[in-house]
Amino acid sequence: MEQPSRNIDRRKIYTGVVMICVAVLLMLIGQESAPLVLQVVWILLLGVGLLFYLWGRFFSRGNA
Repeated sequence: MEQPSRNIDRRKIYTGVVMICVAVLLMLIGQESAPLVLQVVWILLLGVGLLFYLWGRFFSRGNA
């Protein structure tokens, strides 16, 4: 019987966590006075980071 922790793609998880951390740091640095471009960048980083994390954690079971 396989253990679920062996089927996790760690590279995608770590990439997602790093992207989420960078997005949060950009959000904290910018606060409310950030230009629209910076807000769009950190929202995109956060979204892609969450996508990578979820993909590596839950959806890569067969090929990891």
